[in-house]
Amino acid sequence: MISWMTLAGWGKAILGFGLLILVHEMGHLLALKWRGFPVFAFSLGFGRPWCRLRWQGTEYRLGWLPLGGYVLAEDPAAPVAAAPRGAPRPRDQFLVALAGPLANFLLAWALYWGLIGGVGLPQPIPVVASVLKHGPGADAGLHAGDRVVEMNGVRVRTWDEFVRLIQINGARPARVTVEREGVRQDLTVTPQTEGGRCVVGVVPVQAPRQPVPWARAAGLALVRTITEIRQVVAGLVGMLFAAGGGEVAGPLAIIDHISQAAVSWWAFLALLAVLSINLGVFNLLPIPPLDGIRMVLALLQAIRRRPLEERILLPIYQWGTVGLGLVFLLVTLKDLAGFF
Repeated sequence: MISWMTLAGWGKAILGFGLLILVHEMGHLLALKWRGFPVFAFSLGFGRPWCRLRWQGTEYRLGWLPLGGYVLAEDPAAPVAAAPRGAPRPRDQFLVALAGPLANFLLAWALYWGLIGGVGLPQPIPVVASVLKHGPGADAGLHAGDRVVEMNGVRVRTWDEFVRLIQINGARPARVTVEREGVRQDLTVTPQTEGGRCVVGVVPVQAPRQPVPWARAAGLALVRTITEIRQVVAGLVGMLFAAGGGEVAGPLAIIDHISQAAVSWWAFLALLAVLSINLGVFNLLPIPPLDGIRMVLALLQAIRRRPLEERILLPIYQWGTVGLGLVFLLVTLKDLAGFF
């Protein structure tokens, strides 16, 4: 039977995932407005709008499904001859495409700033907050609340030490000693490889530190954001070029991970910051229909000093979109299989 805690976790995860997409689309909207291009509609949520408001030439909508939003630069119902046609310069195209990922990075910085200035930057400790389904930790019998005290006889005092010992051990069985309700137990955990690193499929408890002054917190938040961006880029490069490619999670698995990991509001916000950075970096990939390909095509157009022909653009977007759609379908099917 599904508990109210599980339902609340999924509800929080869906709203959080939708927020990341909404902020991304708002970046595009504001960039279009800034560069002086007309925007027909901007929707908060998907599905049939239940509320509409026209302001400064743009129709703002509220959809019944709160999973992000979208931007319509032209009226899809207008005749071709009547639809507004602009000839945006390559610089404008590049800036509008870049605005979405930048909005995600800005959101991450704002979340980190609020966390560091409000409760202190959460730091992981070697206590299990949640165990991911069908992972090595779940198979070994790890439970939420377990404190990791040793791995292969080596004392564990911090979460970083535990992560380091996992990498040293590799994808081999390891003896992990945990303290559960005051009693020590030895478990056998076999880490698995994901994206070039070994993981055990558990989320640590995040312990807040002492808040810092807001001015200093802004700088620390910027450093944390840049560090996370570098780590995501490095992990993505490692996943693309490492043998086997690692594990890829789809939207359902991401939402499920959020619902399991977000055991408190500040931990939930810290996780949203990380995911916002992941979404921003992912959209910079030069793959149709992501923002990265639009930036690359804008650069090519600037170099050629004339617009790219439709015979070039159409196959790129058609085959790229079909390929990306197939990837999302496969990872979604894999996510569904993991739930059963």
